[in-house]
Amino acid sequence: MKYFSDKEQGMPPRTLTEINVAIWNGIVLIINEFIANASLAASFPERCDDSGEICGCDEAALSDGIKSIIPNLGMGLNRLTEPIVSPFDNDIEAQDINTYAVLDLVEYIHHNIKDVRQIGNFHTYFKHYHYCIDDRGANRKAFQEKINELFERNGLNYTLTDAGRIERIVPLPLNLIIHRVVQTKDLTLNGLVSDATGKMLLPKLEDRKLALEKLWDAFERSKTFFLEDGKVDKRKSVDRVLDKLSGNDTNFRQLLNDECLALTKIGNEYQIRHFEKDKIAIENSDEIDYLFYRMFSYMNLFSECIE
Repeated sequence: MKYFSDKEQGMPPRTLTEINVAIWNGIVLIINEFIANASLAASFPERCDDSGEICGCDEAALSDGIKSIIPNLGMGLNRLTEPIVSPFDNDIEAQDINTYAVLDLVEYIHHNIKDVRQIGNFHTYFKHYHYCIDDRGANRKAFQEKINELFERNGLNYTLTDAGRIERIVPLPLNLIIHRVVQTKDLTLNGLVSDATGKMLLPKLEDRKLALEKLWDAFERSKTFFLEDGKVDKRKSVDRVLDKLSGNDTNFRQLLNDECLALTKIGNEYQIRHFEKDKIAIENSDEIDYLFYRMFSYMNLFSECIE
């Protein structure tokens, strides 16, 4: 739903990467809604003492499931109190929130939600309804929409996909190219690029660093595309690649040659493929996005022109 301020001022930028107390409390509120409507009863059934039919969600079983699958969450499905600022300017901090564990929780809940249907009449003695499982995906979709609205309105840099996977929202220019498929006759090269693009969408910074490594590995392999049984050395293979990519346009070939040299230098000097102490560390998402975009642009051209 779009509110008045959204129309007048637009939505907040999706730059927040850490889940704060307000977002956590919103997630708890949404999960409790789907506990109450028995959407989690299929995976964690509470059964009627009279008939044995499902009558709701067993919250103790749900809690045990969460603790066993996401042990680093470190807290139950309870709202937290906002940090209090003391008169001496020292914040009394709320319980630490593990952002990645919370995102795991969202995926876990989505996976276990099913549609249910009331059967029979209201059980007047135990004061509950009975349910049967009639899963058509409607409740998972509703959960996804509520979670994504919460993330969007708070500027959180993640989204819950139709498949129930948390993905990072990449900058628009990168998003325009990252879903393109690099398809060549070299299946290993294709696989490296595919692994790289998949990891770029993951929330953890370490996964996105690994995405850079995979993409640079693909780049180095592309240099040997015409290397067959030792008949052509690597330098000659690179020359043939550049001829193909440039369409024998001398000026563009020089530009591509310079770009390949620059990308090779980046791969050697930064902690992408080499991690010696004298290599330059990559510290944040902006640096990763820039380097990935730059390299993927080359690999996309390679894919389109090489065959």
